[in-house]
Amino acid sequence: VSSFTIDSLARNDRGFEARVSAAGLEHTLSFRVNRSVSPAFGNALLCATLLPAMASHASVLHIPDAISPTLAHNIDRLQSIFSAWAPELSPLRVEPETLATEVPIRSRVASFFSGGVDSFYTVLRNLDRIDTLVFLRGFDIAPSQARLAAVATDQARAIAAELGKDLIEVDISVRPFADRLVPWLIY
Repeated sequence: VSSFTIDSLARNDRGFEARVSAAGLEHTLSFRVNRSVSPAFGNALLCATLLPAMASHASVLHIPDAISPTLAHNIDRLQSIFSAWAPELSPLRVEPETLATEVPIRSRVASFFSGGVDSFYTVLRNLDRIDTLVFLRGFDIAPSQARLAAVATDQARAIAAELGKDLIEVDISVRPFADRLVPWLIY
């Protein structure tokens, strides 16, 4: 069993940075949003690090921030699904700093949007329900593909405008670290 650590968490209302290390690898994970959002990023940090932690065969993943009670309640089930798809992933114990206070359900609905067939289908099928599209740079498209990322960003902006949807743009630097631990096809 190896160690997987997250430390030096620095956050503000537009994102966070944290140092992540596992299996002799170290990386500064960053998550930046194009607008002010809640400074509670535990859920995003857990989602960005869960598969690499499972791939490193760590026994514990400590999240130095609050996560939602709903996510905490379902994390074992998620890990069971992931390890059924990819037996090389080992379930582990997730220890958040604390559980966040449940927020009342709001009337706004967001959907991750890569511009691909699946995300387009989701948006078109739920056009009347979805208010906001969330576009991730540095996830589907590797950070080394800057030109492709710029084209995809311009397309996401144009599509959001055409559909009358708000667009949240997120820059995340998980791939340079995760790709060394988890085959991209697992994502």
